[in-house]
Amino acid sequence: MNLDKGNDVSEDPLFRQRVFEQSRRVARERGLPLAVAEDISQSVLARLSIMPKDRIDEITNLLAYVSKMIVHEASNYTNKRRREFPITVDADVYSDNLVGAKAVENKVLLSEIWTHLRADDQEILQLLIFGYQPKEIARRLKVNSDAARQRISRLRKSLRKLVFTQR
Repeated sequence: MNLDKGNDVSEDPLFRQRVFEQSRRVARERGLPLAVAEDISQSVLARLSIMPKDRIDEITNLLAYVSKMIVHEASNYTNKRRREFPITVDADVYSDNLVGAKAVENKVLLSEIWTHLRADDQEILQLLIFGYQPKEIARRLKVNSDAARQRISRLRKSLRKLVFTQR
């Protein structure tokens, strides 16, 4: 692969292939469809094609720079998707009365909820799932008990809003 800074890297077929492969990997990690990976790679290549040559010349590791662009584009798509498709679930509706089906639906719901939570809320939810009490959570988060209870309360409010709000 020829990555001389003098040529138009966005037109290099080998470079385009690497961008697409990296986009596929990032999309797969985030659970996005292959078509989104193609959109991401096209968007990144389009941005590179309009970037001034002197700006490209300043980049020491172009592949690392492009990888960051791909991750950024995937994040933008994921955030856009969250805004367009909020979680809507009726509390008592299951596909059937089988325990296995309920467990699967609960896991799917939890994974969807997980993607909508902030990182600190994810940490608290994980500790709650594993059975930690508020005092233990406070100790692990290195905050006082009142702050931990407030965070747990905020998390519960967020969960209710995510699960039971119809839009």
